[in-house]
Amino acid sequence: MSLIYILDLLGTFVFASTGAIRALEKRLDLFGIFVLSFITAVGGGTIRDVILGSRPFYFFDVNYSIAILLGMLLVIFIRNEVKRYQQILVYLDALGLGTFSVIGSIKAIESSIPDVGVLISGLITGIGGGIIRDILVREVPFVLEKEVYATASIAGVALFLILERNNLLPTGISVWISIFVIFGIRVFTYHLKVNLPKF
Repeated sequence: MSLIYILDLLGTFVFASTGAIRALEKRLDLFGIFVLSFITAVGGGTIRDVILGSRPFYFFDVNYSIAILLGMLLVIFIRNEVKRYQQILVYLDALGLGTFSVIGSIKAIESSIPDVGVLISGLITGIGGGIIRDILVREVPFVLEKEVYATASIAGVALFLILERNNLLPTGISVWISIFVIFGIRVFTYHLKVNLPKF
């Protein structure tokens, strides 16, 4: 079991948790909590796979479903203390964003997609689930109105593309550098309360 696979499952767990948190904020029932957890965790990957002509990855690996259920159940059990762990959640979410974005770009490269498509695939994988989640609860998607989130994904995927297309580093090293660039941008801008300009 590779470390990237473990991080992918961790990202699935964390994104499912954020979906469950949003569902509890909206006072949804148990089914609503599950739907939002599921969509947030695998929505971006599903869109990516459909675009690339692949069958959704979680159809063939039950570990993703287990990660989603565990993330949802954890939030339900500690729902009265969720705010206490908000800071930890930001770090885990940033790690999930980095992992999902890079995995999305790798999938596109493996499908011989041009560079623009690779960027889009990485971005969709990283932020797609959160956008669908917010639309379902009738909110402006988080990534469109505050904090540096999608931009971090684009920057990390662009770096990965540059490193890969020019064979500057072994792929494994390029993956880790790109993940931590996304992680670093997301966490750094979060703490500095940096936002893109609004008009």
